[in-house]
Amino acid sequence: MLLEYGFVLARNPFQVLELDDAVSAWVAAAEARLLAARPAAALMRPDGLRRLVDTLRQHGLWGDFTISLDDLEPSYRLQAALRLLLAAEQRGETAKGAIARWDRWRRGGPTEDAEAAENAAVRAWVEAVCARLAAEAERMLVGTAAGSLAQPGVDAFLVRCLHTVWLEISAIATRCCRADEVTQAPCM
Repeated sequence: MLLEYGFVLARNPFQVLELDDAVSAWVAAAEARLLAARPAAALMRPDGLRRLVDTLRQHGLWGDFTISLDDLEPSYRLQAALRLLLAAEQRGETAKGAIARWDRWRRGGPTEDAEAAENAAVRAWVEAVCARLAAEAERMLVGTAAGSLAQPGVDAFLVRCLHTVWLEISAIATRCCRADEVTQAPCM
């Protein structure tokens, strides 16, 4: 809302935590790991990783990776991307094998016993990212606190808007990190 309309709402029911940058950073890091690995050591190659991302794009599932405050669960798009990318790296699969397994999951077909491990990997990744975002939000909240409004050249309204946005990011990230503790249910 801040970018589109120039203001924000406190306790916006449509506020989501956007994780596109975190997924893109993971892909870049995974590509770097694959480039550094000895060719014989890994079945997955950097071009295979790009093929996984292209598969997500072809299915309209690349980007818009979110978690909402309402359910604290990763969006289907985020779950689909992580189930393909994380599982492929963990299993050391070829791109072709990873895509075939992922496509069975996406279509609701029979899954393997490893589904619980994939769910746990997705949950662990989301919780780790949320923990980092919660810590970043806390730092940003300190930076946008009332004391920072007194600086010359700083638009007080904009600082209050940013503070509100960081409060919501903090709330979603913190609650997602604690979802298992509070509900005893997986963050999936």
